[in-house]
Amino acid sequence: PAELALRVPMPLIVWGSGFAPSGNSVRLHSVYGGYDVWLYPGDGHYFFESTGQINASLDYRVGGGSWDVTVFAAGVPSPAVRLDVAY
Repeated sequence: PAELALRVPMPLIVWGSGFAPSGNSVRLHSVYGGYDVWLYPGDGHYFFESTGQINASLDYRVGGGSWDVTVFAAGVPSPAVRLDVAY
């Protein structure tokens, strides 16, 4: 997958096309730990969504290391993108 880098506590900003107007979610899958962190409206953290952009606060829910990021728009997954997170 493509690779990106992010320094926490910066928000995760995903630009794209074909997102649903609402009801999107973002899954971050830990490449080495094998667990998932889900970002979605109503999870108690900042989450903004539109048809071309999703912003979400990671709030230290994601540890340092490599993560595969997948957006689910209306339940349909995007291809994963590799994200390297540092503190």
